[in-house]
Amino acid sequence: MRIATLDTAAAALFLAFGVWIVAQAFALGVTGDMGPGPGTFPLIAGILVTLFAAATLVRSRRSPEGSDDVIGVAEIARVAGILAAILAYLAVFGTLGAFLPLPFLMIAISLVIHARTDAAWLGTIAAISVAFTVACFLIFDVGLRVLLPEGPLGF
Repeated sequence: MRIATLDTAAAALFLAFGVWIVAQAFALGVTGDMGPGPGTFPLIAGILVTLFAAATLVRSRRSPEGSDDVIGVAEIARVAGILAAILAYLAVFGTLGAFLPLPFLMIAISLVIHARTDAAWLGTIAAISVAFTVACFLIFDVGLRVLLPEGPLGF
């Protein structure tokens, strides 16, 4: 599959997705009695997604460079592996909570991107994944008190 074709298709999908996010934001309500409403952040995100997708769509249609480049099976397999890891994380998100499966998601994505099995590298990835998960817990659960699903261990 040609990169230019994939760029155009992905940009069109993200453009439609961004417009849908903006519509949902307005349905949620952008402002409330005491300031920003529940749709404020989705509105900002939707506008950004729409703008970047439109820019990518225009760029992919205008620029001829890379139009003959082809995406190989290895690249498609990496994308599929990352999507599978994210879908597995989302499948257990409600039952295991937001934070318990997060290090496993990060390790899985790291292995898909660059498959290495030496102990030092795996230990480093595991340590980074656990540290990132602890940071996310402290920021979102403790600091911001965002309501996220709790797992069987209470976090």
